[in-house]
Amino acid sequence: MDARFDFITSLQYKVKGLGARVKAFESGKKYTQMRASFDAQLAEKDREIRRLKGELGDANARLVTMRNNWQQVYEDIEHAHAKELEKKDRELNNMETRALDAETQRDEAKAKLREKTLELYKVETELEEERGKCQKLKAQINRDYENSSKPSSQKPGHKKIANNREKTGRKPGGQPGHEAHLRKKHVPTSAIHIPAPEKYANSPDYRPTGKIITKQVVDIRVDVVVTEYSTPEFRHVRTRQRVHADFPDGVVYDVNYGGSVKAFAFLLNNHCNVSIEKVSEFISELTGGELRISVGMINGLAGQFSRKTEAEQKRAFADILLAPVMNTDFTTARVNG
Repeated sequence: MDARFDFITSLQYKVKGLGARVKAFESGKKYTQMRASFDAQLAEKDREIRRLKGELGDANARLVTMRNNWQQVYEDIEHAHAKELEKKDRELNNMETRALDAETQRDEAKAKLREKTLELYKVETELEEERGKCQKLKAQINRDYENSSKPSSQKPGHKKIANNREKTGRKPGGQPGHEAHLRKKHVPTSAIHIPAPEKYANSPDYRPTGKIITKQVVDIRVDVVVTEYSTPEFRHVRTRQRVHADFPDGVVYDVNYGGSVKAFAFLLNNHCNVSIEKVSEFISELTGGELRISVGMINGLAGQFSRKTEAEQKRAFADILLAPVMNTDFTTARVNG
């Protein structure tokens, strides 16, 4: 019962309150209050909007001012940069002009130097020719029986060269009992038997002595011996690398010259004093045109020989320096005529 009473009482209060509110709406008082509150809120919002518009206008004004200031600064910087570029361009043009002038002066100096060098070379050539002529004339003037084929009788005031040998009364030439110096016989590479003539073999007047007379004809022969090395080539299936067996030492190029050819060309050029061109021509003629060695290859033989004999050269020089006495050659001197 108490719960129902409390619930009904609560409903009655609510109904009473709602009735009062309805009466207020019916009388228009509530609308007036609500209108006044709305107008007050609307006025507050309008004031806030005006304030914000003012702040936005100030911000726009400051932004415009700042943009104008930055634009002015950028224009000033661009103008200064343009002036700096113009200055650099003028300096660059001046430097290019100076460089061109310097190159022109250098070329002119080179041309003058070339002309002077040619003139100097011409003068030195003429001087060497004149020196050669002078030496030749001096040699012709100083020729006598000691340094030429001129007889000593043509020299004014000449003295007879005394012969210090004692006279033996023997005839010139080989003396009886002197051992003969015969030519050395060689091992024959081929033998040819000459049959005895019938007038000696079948004659009763001649009998064989049992002695065989032999005489040799020694010739030399130059053959071109070519040894060709060949080996199969293989290729890797993935890397495509080509490989083959190693060739012997010294076999590098498609055509290589052996040691005998190099030694022969080196000795002709250095020991026999044959010119490089003549060595090439001589070997070509000697082999019937089969072997023609370039002058560049012959010219490099001396360097190869020197590099390969460095150890022997050092030992020889060390032996000379460590020797107690070092002699010089006096073969050009003349003693007692």
